[in-house]
Amino acid sequence: MDAYIHKGSVAPNVLEFTADATDSGGVDLTDVTAAVLMVRKPNGTEATWTGDIDPLTWTADNIDYEYEFAADDLDQEGVYRIFMSMTVPTGTIRTEVIKLHVLHKYWELPQ
Repeated sequence: MDAYIHKGSVAPNVLEFTADATDSGGVDLTDVTAAVLMVRKPNGTEATWTGDIDPLTWTADNIDYEYEFAADDLDQEGVYRIFMSMTVPTGTIRTEVIKLHVLHKYWELPQ
């Protein structure tokens, strides 16, 4: 999956992330006790973004996760590589990587 946003964007802009049964390897996603987004910025630095699981859509096969951007999150133009890491009683599971394209403020976002 690819997503697009402008450099320097902050809340109320959010990243919505979904994990489903294909990401969990058969683990019941209601067993998730914590989740974070693991981020690699274009220059190679890494960050951890902590958001919220939506309790209304959280099922054994699906987790919707939302992260509100903070001031220094989108400080570089380029491709951010992001995956969700989820803690379960047996260890940690993760999603596939998505690409977040951070564009110059004057570039138009793709439709």
